[in-house]
Amino acid sequence: MCADTQVAPPPTNELRIITRDETEEEKRERERDDNNQKLSERSRALALGIVAVVWGIMVGETKLAHTLPHHTKVLLVVSAGLSIFALVADYFEYSSGYLDNYLVTTSFFKFGRMAMFAIKQFATAASVVVLAFAVAALLWPVPAAATSPTLVGTIWIGSAWPDSAPDQKSNVRLYITSVDAFDASVKAQEGGERCEGKLLNVSLPPGLILKLRCGPLTILDGTITTLANGKRVYAGKYSSEVSTGQFCFKFGRNQ
Repeated sequence: MCADTQVAPPPTNELRIITRDETEEEKRERERDDNNQKLSERSRALALGIVAVVWGIMVGETKLAHTLPHHTKVLLVVSAGLSIFALVADYFEYSSGYLDNYLVTTSFFKFGRMAMFAIKQFATAASVVVLAFAVAALLWPVPAAATSPTLVGTIWIGSAWPDSAPDQKSNVRLYITSVDAFDASVKAQEGGERCEGKLLNVSLPPGLILKLRCGPLTILDGTITTLANGKRVYAGKYSSEVSTGQFCFKFGRNQ
């Protein structure tokens, strides 16, 4: 009787994968890479969205695009500029990562990638903040009546002329009867017509935008500025049912 023998199992081509538990440091590094990737994607989308919104506001053929105060335009341009800068930093971030991984592995490119990531996040956050200030300036403008010289009871004397016949000037007189200190709404009289409108501060040139609707058809759209000699002038354009033209009032006196 033969002794018991153990027969070795036949060889197989089965591939055995040996796994090990992820260390805490590796887990933190993986989570950091995931968070950086997600944050980069959201920053990129946010920057592109801001550029599109600013472009639509300032270039679009809308009433808002033509009536934006100068300081609001500056804020919008700064916001879009920061977003574009963030997109440029995003490009250089990934360029540094490519050079670090595939061409030359040096601490220089690794540092550049981290620096570009930080700059991109800062520029995107700053762009959002500036855009928020611009939107706030549009929604809640500073009441012009609270920061301007009193206009109540003032009489403005000047002339108006149509664009088609600049030499045909007619004498006009404007009497500002009231200015609401809260919402800067204005009531006035021009000739025999009652006028209503609103004041808005502008920074360049320093002055006040005053838009008045006199009667059902006439609109005065101009700016009150102070000349070098200290005199105030209200000048701009008018439109009515029959013509369009320009006007220029000089401060006459207080009632």
